Amino acid sequence: MATLVQIRTNVLAKLADSGGSIAEPTAAQVDAQINSVVHYYESGPAFWFTEATETGFMTIGDPIIPTPDDFSQFLQPDAIVIQQNNVRYPLLQVNPLTYDSLFVGGNGLPRMFMYADGIIQVYFPPDQAYLYYVHYKKLYADLVDDADENDFTNYCPRLIEYRTLGECYRDYRGDLETASVYL
Repeated sequence: MATLVQIRTNVLAKLADSGGSIAEPTAAQVDAQINSVVHYYESGPAFWFTEATETGFMTIGDPIIPTPDDFSQFLQPDAIVIQQNNVRYPLLQVNPLTYDSLFVGGNGLPRMFMYADGIIQVYFPPDQAYLYYVHYKKLYADLVDDADENDFTNYCPRLIEYRTLGECYRDYRGDLETASVYL
């Protein structure tokens, strides 16, 4: 487990030259690189700790499922699953045009869903309070304060530290050879 200040200190210490002075990047620039690296890994393939599942019960007649606060993107396949009598039904994701053309009213067992403008809507609106599961990747806020931490700094601080170090060598020193060791 590491905080922003611990990762920043490690990166700056490794960038220091033999005289002990810090080469090029400032602490704020290193913080920006750390956040950039977190977002780089956040947008790539899922790590086990970036995956989450939100569960709840649907409201009868209401096609909207609440979007999780830390939602980034759906995990495919089977991003949304509803459960009825211990049987799970994965919902098919459709685009807004398809959703609007199919939506004719009436309640029933949901078969598909649409995600648009931060809202998840199912079709058919539920005819009972089905249990639902939303499988998704988490969204991470920028690390701002020295004590800030997130899943990346807790579970893989060296990954963040070394990629940040490589980007600093590349971007601030122009040392592609040393950067390639870390990237």
